[in-house]
Amino acid sequence: MKSHSSFATLVLLAFGATSALAQSPGSIRSEAAPRFVVFGDAIVSKPKGEFADYVGQGFGFNAGAMVRIDPAGMLGLRAEIGGLQYGRERMGVAFSPFTGRVTAEVVTSNTIGWVGIGPQFTFPAGPVRPYANAAVALTNFRTTSALEDRETSEQFAVTENASDFSSAFVFGGGVYVPLGGRASAAMLTLGGKYYYGGEATYLPEGGIVDNPDGSVTLSPARTKTDFVIWQLGVSVGIPSRRR
Repeated sequence: MKSHSSFATLVLLAFGATSALAQSPGSIRSEAAPRFVVFGDAIVSKPKGEFADYVGQGFGFNAGAMVRIDPAGMLGLRAEIGGLQYGRERMGVAFSPFTGRVTAEVVTSNTIGWVGIGPQFTFPAGPVRPYANAAVALTNFRTTSALEDRETSEQFAVTENASDFSSAFVFGGGVYVPLGGRASAAMLTLGGKYYYGGEATYLPEGGIVDNPDGSVTLSPARTKTDFVIWQLGVSVGIPSRRR
C-alpha cells in the first residue's frame, strides 16, 4: 500500500508540475528541445494485488524512443520495449544417460516482456524536468528451460514451457536531470510506472516439478497482472540538422 501511494504521488507531482509550467511559455522556449530522444533504463519491478501471491520482485531493462510533436517539446509520442526476469532456477543433471561424469545444468527462467506506445508530457527546460506519460502495452509472460554449459554459460536445447499474451494500461511519471549544458545532452532519468495488466496464465518460480519417470508437472496460475516498475536510466536527445 505504501509503494502504491508513493507511486501515485510521483505521477501526480509530475502531472501537476508539467501542467503548471505549461502556463509559462516564455520559460520553456529558452532552450531548444531536440525532436528525437532515445532512452534506456534499468528497472526493478514489484507485483501488485493477486499477482503478488505468485510472483516476486523482478529485474530487467527498458529501452525506446520518443518524438516530440510540438515546437516547445512538451508533447511527445513515446514507444518502448522491455523485459524483466522474476524467477530463475538451476538444476544439475547428467549430460549423458550412460555416465554421470559429464554434467550440465538445466536453467529455467520466468520472464515478462512488453511493447508499448503512448503520449508523454515533459517540461523541456531547467535543471530538473518533470514528465508524465501513459501507454497501451502488449505483454508476454513466458517460461523457458535450457541446458547450460557450466564452463561457458552457453545455453542450448531451449524449450518453451509456457507462454501467454495479455495487455496493460500504463501510467507513469518522473524527472529528467540534465547531465550537460545543451538541450541535446544526456539526461539522468528517475521514474516509475504502474501496469494495470489484464488476466494471463503464467508459471510462478518453482511451477515445474520433475517426476521420477522423466515427465514434468506444470502448476500455472491465472490472475490479473498488475505490477509497478521503478526506473533509473539515461535519455539522450538527437539534435536536428540545421539548414
